[in-house]
Amino acid sequence: MVTALLTAEVMALVDGVVSIEIHHWQAPAIRDLPGLIAITPGPVCTAYGTSELVRAWVAHPNFQLVK
Repeated sequence: MVTALLTAEVMALVDGVVSIEIHHWQAPAIRDLPGLIAITPGPVCTAYGTSELVRAWVAHPNFQLVK
């Protein structure tokens, strides 16, 4: 969680886009979060977004890192 928040701060500083690997069952939850740009489909989806997305995802009850 700390790593995700640090990533959000760096992306905000450089105005970059972050990619987040999520399980396919998490996709509906992340679709409504602010800062989402796109999601790629698959068993392990990739969500692309701004630092705002990372902060919102970390605060979400379904937040879980994918290994």
